[in-house]
Amino acid sequence: KNMEEVLKALEDTSNISIVTRVAMEGEAIYKDLATYRRKIKPNDKPDYFSIVIAKEEKQ
Repeated sequence: KNMEEVLKALEDTSNISIVTRVAMEGEAIYKDLATYRRKIKPNDKPDYFSIVIAKEEKQ
């Protein structure tokens, strides 16, 4: 999935700022985002958040 698809998928949940911070700050936000995901939906399989993180970590 590309970034545009990620942002579109997250529009309804108002998490675009989180994704933007991941893109700008990379690994520093990974821990915050992982904590956020555990709080919101602890049983979910990897989603757009983890896809974005994975792309940023590879760069």
